[in-house]
Amino acid sequence: MSSARRLLERLGKAALQPSCIGGFWRKAAVSPRLASRLRRQDIIAGRDWPYSEELPAKRYGFGLKKGQPKGHKWQKAKEHRLLDIEKKLQDMPEKIAAYREHRKLKDTTVKDMLQSTNKERRLRQYRLPK
Repeated sequence: MSSARRLLERLGKAALQPSCIGGFWRKAAVSPRLASRLRRQDIIAGRDWPYSEELPAKRYGFGLKKGQPKGHKWQKAKEHRLLDIEKKLQDMPEKIAAYREHRKLKDTTVKDMLQSTNKERRLRQYRLPK
């Protein structure tokens, strides 16, 4: 007989639950992994498992937590980020129109049009003055 089974028989349901002793939480005497192993052994042997309702619920993170897992930082910031994107997209058509107007080739002389290509004129137009 294993020590976990002896503890379970001696302490009963209390062996499967964490306890608060002197203001400090102590983990269960029999871990959930060992409890499930003992439960499977009893089921295979045809014995009754009297502690079935006392198995701990699914655990999240450190210690026993109720509710959802904590999640990631990006998940918390997602809603704020989407609101920022939506706010920035509202004035985007004006910004695009201004950019296209700025990039449009300025009127040039006939001589310049005959002597240079579009690429050369564009480079000359956007080159910073020295």
